[in-house]
Amino acid sequence: MRFVKVCSIVLVAIMFLTGATACGGLKPPSEQKATAQPTAPAGQPATVAPTPTTAAQKAAPAPSPTVANLPTPTPQAEPSGEEETPEEIVAPELSDKIKSYRQDTQWLTLEGEDQNGGNVKIEWVREGPARRMVISGYDKDGKTSEMELIEIADAKYMRVDNQWMSISGGQEPPTGEEMLVWTDPNTWKDEPACEYKGRETHEGQKTKKWSCTQEIFATSAPIPNGQVEEGSVESWVSEEYDIPVHTIVEWRGKDADGKTYAFRFESKVYDINEPIKIAPPEGVELPGLPEDIPMMEGATEVFAMGEMVSYKVKASVDDAVSFYTKGMADNGWKAGEPSGVPGMTIFTKGNRQAQIMVNEEDATTVSVTVVLQGE
Repeated sequence: MRFVKVCSIVLVAIMFLTGATACGGLKPPSEQKATAQPTAPAGQPATVAPTPTTAAQKAAPAPSPTVANLPTPTPQAEPSGEEETPEEIVAPELSDKIKSYRQDTQWLTLEGEDQNGGNVKIEWVREGPARRMVISGYDKDGKTSEMELIEIADAKYMRVDNQWMSISGGQEPPTGEEMLVWTDPNTWKDEPACEYKGRETHEGQKTKKWSCTQEIFATSAPIPNGQVEEGSVESWVSEEYDIPVHTIVEWRGKDADGKTYAFRFESKVYDINEPIKIAPPEGVELPGLPEDIPMMEGATEVFAMGEMVSYKVKASVDDAVSFYTKGMADNGWKAGEPSGVPGMTIFTKGNRQAQIMVNEEDATTVSVTVVLQGE
């Protein structure tokens, strides 16, 4: 089994937020894939129970990494001495024992004198299902950025800095690949450099521990023209829930020119089955068109940002253009002079204007974009 979150959304966001290139070579030995988020009937916020604390506001339980503690040795657990076969490890979303959780992940990369890093905070509730993710980061020049993603059933809301946008439809059902890179021992625990260490009480929880020596990084080549001189991977899996609750990955080394490279990644899952409320951002509407502008039947991947709405639909360009030529006239809109751009028509109604652009996506699908102006 493979579970990876942040390859589709988080890793793209990390690259966007921090410009970190060192993380590109940090994949576990198993090949990783990303998948879409879970879906469920739309139209209502998902809650377990109200709480005034959000992932963005709650203090992170994991300490902020610094170059000084790269790497920080962690005492190893003593083997239990028992003959045992560890239970299957699953992502929180796949465990029937998990109704909600929070996760805090921090990372730091060092390349010579340059360092960058960031933080990912996640809240998740099964009812809905719903997820909130806040991603913040800084680059080597100290520039900071932040992105927030809220998903409730098939509705998505995304904020980049202070600009919100909304999306609905087009999501796939859950497939189980729902975990951050490195946080799933299934992707690396059977490697020769890794071993099961036995049971251990860790931060007040009964856990089973896996760890890896620096040889785990031999095939991932995190340092260009260099090698890892020291490093480790440690993971603690809850005995009660069979999910990873704490992961630490760290390494340090030099390239052929003597430049120092270092990396530290720490992730914790906490507030398991605690009350968490995830609601749409205030004042941000689900994507849609005004009552007097029709939308083609079967529309998917509906997206809205400001006064622009776009979607995809199974149709030809000619069929979509004909649909809007007739549909807009039936709703009191007047088509303007030909724009000279294939698939684009500008309609007016009073002091309002609607620019509609139809583009071919493939042999059976078109995208439709509507840009509104005026009141």
